[in-house]
Amino acid sequence: MKINQIKDIEVKKEGDNYSVIIDLNKCKYLYRYRAYNELTLGAFEKDQVWMSSPLKFNDPYDVSLAYSKKGIKDYIKKKVIDLSKITKFNERQLFWFIYNQMDKMTEALINKLRSTYHIACFCTNIHDEIMWAHYADCGKGFALKYDIDDFYKQKLRDFKNIFPVVYTQNKANASIFIKSVVDKICYDLCKKHANSHEMSIIDIPKDDWAQISLQSLILKKKSWKYENEYRLVADNSNPESFYRCYEGIKPIAIYLGESMPDSEKIKLIELAAGKRIDVYVMKSNYSKNYLESLKLKIEREENREYQRVISKELASKI
Repeated sequence: MKINQIKDIEVKKEGDNYSVIIDLNKCKYLYRYRAYNELTLGAFEKDQVWMSSPLKFNDPYDVSLAYSKKGIKDYIKKKVIDLSKITKFNERQLFWFIYNQMDKMTEALINKLRSTYHIACFCTNIHDEIMWAHYADCGKGFALKYDIDDFYKQKLRDFKNIFPVVYTQNKANASIFIKSVVDKICYDLCKKHANSHEMSIIDIPKDDWAQISLQSLILKKKSWKYENEYRLVADNSNPESFYRCYEGIKPIAIYLGESMPDSEKIKLIELAAGKRIDVYVMKSNYSKNYLESLKLKIEREENREYQRVISKELASKI
């Protein structure tokens, strides 16, 4: 499975593995919640989408993997029977040597996954009170609406896909991959280091890395399902092309948090009017127990000296 051949995707489980199929109609619009500050304001002005490292996510267990401990131990036990006849080590020494090397490599692999990829997070629901609370500064921030097709039309540098997150109790299943690591450790020990406790560095095959990366990036625990998350992923494994921002993706609408100060709302309305995009204000509908979005009617008043944005309904809405 090659990540750069995947477009809009639907994830399909087949046994313990996940595959993807293309479906351009799966999701049309995505939303991105933001706190109001100088960085997010500047990104909105410049049509920038900034990425974050999984190392800084609020979920410390995101972008990870797992394997069957019993299954791997049984696999190693079978390997060391023949290996003990070739090397000077007994079966017990070989078992723990191989297991510890495998364990170190697994930990290194998780760290590599989290440091290699950068992610921009989106969701499919603009009316979720929890999302406004968690990701838009308790309703004092804003949210941007994007047409998913625009990411493909802009032909962004190194852009591949926007991935839907799959919510499951299982992390990326690395058991098959870990078995191949054990095979390589045994081969290395047999051919090169029969008389040494040192191991050479084991390269990760490109296809194996693509498979385990895809799974670790799209699988998340079910307790996060309320987010309905989609992920824009950048591979920063090449230091020469490392970047954290996509430019040129213009939102098609902005939503202002219900608790946002009026001065900040007016600032964003002015910027939105300059971009000629729709503006909505979030408002609690207590009779229906629902967070609704009210569209503002924006008029533009211009002359040579200044440009001012006026909303006839602004006073009543905010």
